Amino acid sequence: MSCSGNAGCNCGCCAGIAVQTPDLEQNRPGLPEVTYRVGKWATFKDSMLARLSSSDYPALQQLKTRDNDDFTIAFLDATSVVLDVLTFYQERLANESYLRTAGQLRSLVELSRLIGYQPAPGVSAACYVAFSLKTAPGQAPDPNAPAITIPKGTQMQSVPAQNAKPQTFETSSDIPAKPDWNALPVMTGTKWVPQMNDISVYLQGTATSLQPGDLILVVGNERKNSAGSENWDVREITTVTPDGENNVTYVEWSEGLGYPPTNVQPAQDHPKFYALRARASLFGYNAVNPALLAGTTISALQTANLITSGNNPEWIFGSPGKNLIDLDAVYNKMTSSGWIALVRPDAQISRSPAGFIFLYHVNSVTAISHSRYGVSSKITRAAVDTNTQLDSYYQDTRETSALVQSERLTVPLQPLFYPLYGSSIDLQDLRPDLAEATVIAVSGKLQKLSAKIAGIIFTPDDASPTVTLDVDDVVIITDAAPLQNVSNSAWQQGSGNITLSVEDVTGRPGTITADLKNLALTPSSKTDPVISECALVTVIESTPGATAHTLITLKSALMNCYERKTTSVNANVVMATNGQSVTDILGNGSAATPNQRFALKQSPLTYVQAATPTGRQSSLEVDVNGVKWTEVQTLYQQPPSGAVFTTNLQSGNTTVLFGDGVEGTTLPTGQNNIRANYRIGSGSAGNVDAGTLTTLMDRPLGVNGVTNPQSATGGQDPQTVADIRTDAPQSVLTLGRAVSIADYQSYASTFAGISKAYAIWIPSGPGRGVFLTVAGVDGEALPASNPTLGYLTTSLKNYGNPLIPITAVSFFETLFGLSADVKYDPAYDQPTVQAAVQSALTGEYSFANRDFGQSVSSDEIATVIQDVPGVIAVNVTEIHTVATSTAGDLAGRGGAITVPRLNAWLSQKVTWTRPFSDSPTRICAYVPVPSLTALPYPAEILVLDPDPKSVKLGVMQ
Repeated sequence: MSCSGNAGCNCGCCAGIAVQTPDLEQNRPGLPEVTYRVGKWATFKDSMLARLSSSDYPALQQLKTRDNDDFTIAFLDATSVVLDVLTFYQERLANESYLRTAGQLRSLVELSRLIGYQPAPGVSAACYVAFSLKTAPGQAPDPNAPAITIPKGTQMQSVPAQNAKPQTFETSSDIPAKPDWNALPVMTGTKWVPQMNDISVYLQGTATSLQPGDLILVVGNERKNSAGSENWDVREITTVTPDGENNVTYVEWSEGLGYPPTNVQPAQDHPKFYALRARASLFGYNAVNPALLAGTTISALQTANLITSGNNPEWIFGSPGKNLIDLDAVYNKMTSSGWIALVRPDAQISRSPAGFIFLYHVNSVTAISHSRYGVSSKITRAAVDTNTQLDSYYQDTRETSALVQSERLTVPLQPLFYPLYGSSIDLQDLRPDLAEATVIAVSGKLQKLSAKIAGIIFTPDDASPTVTLDVDDVVIITDAAPLQNVSNSAWQQGSGNITLSVEDVTGRPGTITADLKNLALTPSSKTDPVISECALVTVIESTPGATAHTLITLKSALMNCYERKTTSVNANVVMATNGQSVTDILGNGSAATPNQRFALKQSPLTYVQAATPTGRQSSLEVDVNGVKWTEVQTLYQQPPSGAVFTTNLQSGNTTVLFGDGVEGTTLPTGQNNIRANYRIGSGSAGNVDAGTLTTLMDRPLGVNGVTNPQSATGGQDPQTVADIRTDAPQSVLTLGRAVSIADYQSYASTFAGISKAYAIWIPSGPGRGVFLTVAGVDGEALPASNPTLGYLTTSLKNYGNPLIPITAVSFFETLFGLSADVKYDPAYDQPTVQAAVQSALTGEYSFANRDFGQSVSSDEIATVIQDVPGVIAVNVTEIHTVATSTAGDLAGRGGAITVPRLNAWLSQKVTWTRPFSDSPTRICAYVPVPSLTALPYPAEILVLDPDPKSVKLGVMQ
């Protein structure tokens, strides 16, 4: 269209067009990107069209057309496109020049290198693996046999989950191993050593034929070696309870062993338990009363000095011979080496059996025909070890009774009436060959408890109504932490009120509070799962005495509370890391070529966790002509003769760079003389679940199985853009060392295998220490035996103040749920909006987006829901906690161990940094504060329960 020059011309070239470039740039602080474009296609074109009509360029006024198909206008349009492209890339270049706004990984890598920061590559996962060994067919395990060596680098592979790949792990060191270390039994009972006032014992078997009222004897070598010893006891049975499941019989008697008034102890030297099966009398007890005889007979007997004189004559009873006891009949079950207890009534009638008792050891037994006191019969004559008190017993032949036919009953190990927990493990046997073990695997079933009385309250963690337990109702102890201050004697005596974290029979977590006397240990069933964990060993020592055994002291307390009967210890345990060893010939060296580069043929290069400032260490080793060269972080300022190399990681591929003769020496000339030994495989894919590393790739002699008792942890993917943007500045804050408490927190946050950290100073004797709460990759658990914690504390001591004690623990993770009423826009599909609300809440309250100590409020939740398109209004009616885990892995990241909500058992022990009170509208998270009496509890993080049922969305009318 051409301009007519009239007032009503609508060509568009006379008015309404203005110059719009260069565009005004306004970059306020804190924006996510830099605005650096002077214009775009439209503004460039409009500006040039406006110039065509400008009086500043009269030569252009002759161009009247503005049609896009005009060659001149088309040229301006093309120029606008070129300018648009140029300014776009100019703006991108400006953004890529700053850490906060850069979006390309290469840009962030190069920017971070300017401050000496190397973006972290992927890190290999690590876990402890337990081997099982077999013995030769027909050969029993021999504790004295020498151990075999499982070599470093032994490979095993995981059984992959669906849509996952198998992961290869290799052992990190040589370990000694033995078949009988596969399953060392823990102490389930102690050798029977009677104690003062004991009133019961467990006997082997259920066919003891004992009944209430029977008499028993407890005697040892003290009496056997000395006739005058009083270290023995005869007691009357009051209770006999067979236990068919455990093949034992519980026997209880009327009076405690020993004699407290004179401190006479029961038998201690090889004590034995006997049942005195028969009650007998001395020969002559049934002789006719001489007073009933004829007078002439009485006179004759008195003349013969066989009966006493006087009005009430009686037979003159006496011993048949030195150390001989004649019984009233034949007792075929009496044997030599048995015992006879003679009982003569005395004034003491409160004891049972009552009377004066003396014990005789039987040397021999014979059956004879005997005539005396006017009585003739076949009897049993016993030769005993002493003549002491025999004359006095024979003087009272009619009143004396004999406890005979002693039958020895086997006394097994007396069961321990408490579960296995805490920081020490007693093995059943003495095993001095375990002295060098540094880590063990503990496997067993969780301890069950049953209620002895009705009325114990079970409080579910999910805020559902409480449940009153009935007699014999069973719960499972799920956390050993509340038991740390409960002694073994408290279990034995059944005294002490305690709050326990348990699960009911439906698997619902909760707590009970009860006196130990009202709880009974309940055996597990065949269907109960076996739980395993690894524990670091501090000391292994032998305990002396009659119950000599091996005691293992652990670095930290066990996480679980185990049933002793089903628990065993595996000592064939070693660290294994993700990655497979490979060897490559990199190429030919050339002394005339500076800065030779070679790319590794396989990727990704494995970095393992280590006690370095970064928490990782490369597995790459480079040999040149068979000589190992040293890897350095950079070739800068390396000596000209230095046999060094550095690596460059880009997009997962690793390049090896050598010197130029000025900074690092050049490679010597040779044919295929550059060889690389390294491992491949790393990242979060290596964080395999417990019990999945079961396939042996190598089979050392005698090894027939392997497993990982706990999940592999520490596997970390290479840093993303967001990771580099966060961690690079922190490296400048610490510069590879830790001084202030902020340094310790930043140092730990950027350490390999750690995603979040929280640090405080705590009192430590005359000085102070550091208390670190840490979370693993993606919020995974880091139990005390986890290698990441060990590497972190060692690194902090090496690169910080070595005199400052450091305690690093895994965090608390608390899941919460909520209820809200939502009013939906009728123009939107309601199910779609509900799904969007659920997704928004899950993302906002995920582990990645939450910090330690960050609380949750109903107002904050309402804001998140309100921002979802399709929501008109929202009313959050309730927020509540669901469960808390000491491991920090409740949200589907591993086996969680639930404990009560923190304020249930911390309120008396810590001073809160803010008021700690949960309500329907707010949940506060705990952060540790210094305590003069004990270590603080770990910091807490609040995460939305991943169970969709935890978010209840109603419809607002």
